[in-house]
Amino acid sequence: MLSQVSEKTMHSVRWVLVIGWLILIASLFYDPISPYLTDPNNLTSPFQDPIRCVLVQGKCLDVKASYQMGTRIFWGMVIPCAIAIVLVFGHETWRRICPLYFLSQIPRALNLQPILNIEKNRWLTNNHLYIQFGFFFIGLNARILFVNSARPVLGLFLILTISLAIAMVFLYDGRSWCHYVCPFNIVQMVFTGPRGLLGSEAHKAPAKSITQSMCRTIDETTGQEKSACINCKSPCLDIDAERTYWDSLTQPGRKLIQYGYLGLVTSYFIYYFLYSGNFDYYYSGVWTHETDQLASLFTPGFYIYDRAIPIPKIIAAPITLAFGVFISYVICRKLEKIYKAYLRKKNPNITQSEVLHRVFSICTFVSFNIFFIYGGRPEILRFPTPVQLAFNALVILVSTLWLYRTWGRSAEKYTRESLADKLRHQLKKMTLDFSEFLEGRSLDNLKPDEVYVLAKVLPNATQQEKLQVYKGVLEEALEAGNTNASSSLEILQDLRQKLSISESEHYTILTELGIENPDLLDPNQKRNREHQLRISNYCHALNLLLLELVESGISLEQAFQKKSKQIRALKQKYRITSEEAENILAALTANFSASPSQYMPLATLNPTSINRWTEGNLSVRCVQTINETKDVKSFRFVAEPPVLFTYQPGQFITLDLQINGQQVMRSYSISSPPSRPHILEITVKRLPEGLVSNWLHDNLQMGSEIKLNGPMGKFTCFANPSQKLLLISAGSGITPMISMSRWICDTASDVDVFFIYSARTPGDIIFREELELMAATYPNFKLAITITQLEAGKVWSGYRGRLNEFMLTSVAPDFRERTVYVCGPDNFMQAVKTMLEKLDFPMQNYYQESFGSSNKEKKLPKNTPSEVTSTKVKTNQSSSSKLQPNVSKPKPITNENDAAPSSKEPSSTSTPSQATVVFAKSGKEIVCDGEESILELAEQEDISLNSGCRMGVCGACKQKLISGEVNYEKEPDGLQKSDRSVDVLTCIAYPIAKVVIDA
Repeated sequence: MLSQVSEKTMHSVRWVLVIGWLILIASLFYDPISPYLTDPNNLTSPFQDPIRCVLVQGKCLDVKASYQMGTRIFWGMVIPCAIAIVLVFGHETWRRICPLYFLSQIPRALNLQPILNIEKNRWLTNNHLYIQFGFFFIGLNARILFVNSARPVLGLFLILTISLAIAMVFLYDGRSWCHYVCPFNIVQMVFTGPRGLLGSEAHKAPAKSITQSMCRTIDETTGQEKSACINCKSPCLDIDAERTYWDSLTQPGRKLIQYGYLGLVTSYFIYYFLYSGNFDYYYSGVWTHETDQLASLFTPGFYIYDRAIPIPKIIAAPITLAFGVFISYVICRKLEKIYKAYLRKKNPNITQSEVLHRVFSICTFVSFNIFFIYGGRPEILRFPTPVQLAFNALVILVSTLWLYRTWGRSAEKYTRESLADKLRHQLKKMTLDFSEFLEGRSLDNLKPDEVYVLAKVLPNATQQEKLQVYKGVLEEALEAGNTNASSSLEILQDLRQKLSISESEHYTILTELGIENPDLLDPNQKRNREHQLRISNYCHALNLLLLELVESGISLEQAFQKKSKQIRALKQKYRITSEEAENILAALTANFSASPSQYMPLATLNPTSINRWTEGNLSVRCVQTINETKDVKSFRFVAEPPVLFTYQPGQFITLDLQINGQQVMRSYSISSPPSRPHILEITVKRLPEGLVSNWLHDNLQMGSEIKLNGPMGKFTCFANPSQKLLLISAGSGITPMISMSRWICDTASDVDVFFIYSARTPGDIIFREELELMAATYPNFKLAITITQLEAGKVWSGYRGRLNEFMLTSVAPDFRERTVYVCGPDNFMQAVKTMLEKLDFPMQNYYQESFGSSNKEKKLPKNTPSEVTSTKVKTNQSSSSKLQPNVSKPKPITNENDAAPSSKEPSSTSTPSQATVVFAKSGKEIVCDGEESILELAEQEDISLNSGCRMGVCGACKQKLISGEVNYEKEPDGLQKSDRSVDVLTCIAYPIAKVVIDA
């Protein structure tokens, strides 16, 4: 209700309330005034109490005739008013006037930068509901035992609370105290529900408006109010209360909050009766000023049937409250199940969230009435009986109106209203005349259902105009986080029917949006109002910081250098990640310099002048990093000057990197398809001990330049063309498969593809939304995803478990007719291969590629059958030794990540032998048994040699062979046949007799 009141006005209101609260706290330590107001002889005071005997455990309670009113005002007036404000006026009103929040923001007012990032404290963000409920439980016990009437103790308690709130914001910034620690937050959750009785509706407000938040400030440039949101919590109660309600309805701990609060409220009031033996003790309000409350901690805590029960009060109170929580939780859960069964009989399609919403609403209704009709009586009983009855009637009326307004809400209705507002926005852009349908009203006055009806009867609208309206609504819904690419078809179903939009048209529009803004369909991009406000606020602050310098003629780069300290502070304040900073910088650069050669360089070139890159070394620049999952990133490169990257889908490249001052080479599959030749993309999973993967994730940014070599590899659908493919992958083994799939779809190839992908959890599915979009868009592309684990609180409707015979035959019953490509961990591939052999699959149509270091198989004895082969190379100066150790048949070419290479297993050759490797430049001579590769020997002696794939494919480890003879464990694909007499691939070369290397 007060969400639109100016910040200037509310700031003054907060100051008045804070000053009043501080005076109240001070009065708890020293108060010479209020005893005069409570004096029984002061007949003019409305606060005077008659002297009477209040029995507690059969004895008159010791109270003073006049007393300080601080505790009575706090417990009897301040707390009830706060609860009433929350239910009636909505949480936004309370948030904007809360004195504790106002004081907690002292660190921000002093421009102190937060020390920690709340997002990294996963334990707190995941368990804050339990923490807040625990604090609330402790607080109620503290009231009964320590602070109800002990004024100095209450004063210290409030000062400690203020200090904790300030410390929390100092550590984490934002509303971290309110969202994650403050016990009153759960009271707000209970009594607000989806919205207060007179609360505002944020989901009907424009996307970047302030809505319900107190996080707002005055824009120095315009003098207008603007959001100061830093996205400390998403979804945020202060941005959109109803969305937060629906999103958190099934959150762990939410039922405990709703059901447990009802139990706490009830048992709290009951305990006063159990303790004193009568209701008069609580109704009189003397518990706010009884003498020496702390002296009763170890007296009997129960007095039942005129008999004291010898359980100390310090134990009896927590037992009573805990028992109340337990009983309330059990009863409410039972009623929830009964009510759910009842509703399911009437409506089998009713959702769990609707059931919970209605049960929660009943609990709130009961809690509110118990609190005010029973709990509020100490102050109300001071008034005449008609006033008491009127107050009770008002409480019931207000709570009933709230229940009536809340009962019919649902997540679906909320989404429908949100989309209707976006539809209204799109309709306003049209030049059509709606007057004959509006009957004198404006579009803003139409209810959501009326907006949908209007969309259905758009006067004289062409199909193209309807598509444009639908595209606008879909884009806004994706931006606001109301839906995502995979669920948008279902969410917008009603609107599609109204506008006569087909499913294929929906996917066409979705594809267009993905091309126009790839981040829009990225499942790892945060899409919500809080995120939009945070980025928008950072951009605005950054523009203000740099604008004056840039306008004075200083370059943008120089402006960044001059303001580097302030920019770092802004990044910290708004929690800007390195990737976000890169994207914002790119947009900012485009705004400040509008040269086509910078933002669209290919448009300024003659297409015939662009060279093709087909092989060899190349320098490239990173233009984008994409978070695919929590530990997987894609890196997109272009060459300068531009080239057309030409390769076969499924091949890999070798990166030539400088890490910690040393040259490191690693090979990665190309995840982009050659049908998109202007860019080259690799996708890298961060490994715990991965030198290169960690370096790439932490250091490779937009603008970074690296060198690469390639393309290489035979694991490609080009090598074995087939009209029917079965692609099977697991984990990061998806990268060559996505390259093939993208190419097939991009080129409209007449190829029937079944794609089976195995991931650990739904959150680990790489390229999930793109795969789902491809499956929905291309009829010949079928997708099946299976997961092996399900995260707590997540829902998964697809396959579960490891790939098995049943799953394979269900997904691809004609698998024997297909060419099969498999990529993933070795154990996964071996399991797939064994399964296919068992199912009589023609293995000549089977191709696999190990994604990781290959484990060399054991060498076989000399009398091993002849199908085991090796390759021997010698120079003209080679030794006369004819020793040739036998090795196993090599695996298919593998695609290397940065896992450490496996050690070569001992040979089982029956005749031991010795070999010598001389490193000419290093001056070292190594005597060995021929069981380790030359590269491994060099590394053992700290001789620096280049290396890449470690499988003889990339050629990075090539060294000149001065003299001697070597064996290769497999065909050295990374070495031209013409070069094999003068060069050697050290990663797979094993010395025979004496070998001299130019290294």
